[in-house]
Amino acid sequence: MDKRFQRIAYRLEKRLDDHVDEHWPDRVVSLEVRPRGQFCYVTVEFAKRDGQSSEFAGEEGEQPLMRLRYIGSEDQWEFACYTWAQGSHNTSGRAGGLLM
Repeated sequence: MDKRFQRIAYRLEKRLDDHVDEHWPDRVVSLEVRPRGQFCYVTVEFAKRDGQSSEFAGEEGEQPLMRLRYIGSEDQWEFACYTWAQGSHNTSGRAGGLLM
């Protein structure tokens, strides 16, 4: 894999981690960014909450959240949410700025 893109993916993960720490410190246990080709796949592990619905009781560990496609700038990515109904990523368009 391109070392330049690995550095970009590392910086993206840092930005996302900082955002999670600021906005959802008690909701997200971990976040991971996996670079593949021109994409970064983002997975999260959510914290268990009191009174959590039993339908989510078996959903432990990291869960797919989104896929980001690098389009030439660290501040602009094509965004695709993971949809459980389809079991795949659904492209939503381009996000500018900090993605959050």
